[in-house]
Amino acid sequence: MGFQSSGDELTPERALEQLGQATSKEDVLHVLHNVILHFIQAVLKAKADDETKAKAVFYLGLIEDSFLVLNSAFYTITKFRFHGFTEERLRSFMITHIAALIRMYAHVKYGNPLEDVVDGLEYVATIMRALIDEYNMFVGSKIDELLNELESITAKE
Repeated sequence: MGFQSSGDELTPERALEQLGQATSKEDVLHVLHNVILHFIQAVLKAKADDETKAKAVFYLGLIEDSFLVLNSAFYTITKFRFHGFTEERLRSFMITHIAALIRMYAHVKYGNPLEDVVDGLEYVATIMRALIDEYNMFVGSKIDELLNELESITAKE
């Protein structure tokens, strides 16, 4: 797939086009990575105070980290149908949130106030982190179930 490298200018329209052409979760993550890099550049160029810029970059980092965790846990999430996620539903969830991120990127890139999107970035970061926290608790409960099952098998012997 002919995605732009992170050094080229990435317009929001091109990012949405690439996201629509993404055929694998690796493609989706590549688009996310490019969007994050360009979004950070737009944040740094924005007319905003340093605290607002720092918050935006912080939330972008949390969002990217959350997507990387989802990618790492992709097989387990879909195997156990955590929150009813099939491979397609989880991929669609990721695409939906990346598309929202691209819309916020467009807002800042085209000269609108950074302050207008910081709450949106915080919201996406919070949703993603909450999902990961729930997933961690879910995996912990599955491990507990397996340990209890193993103990009951061992006790019968």
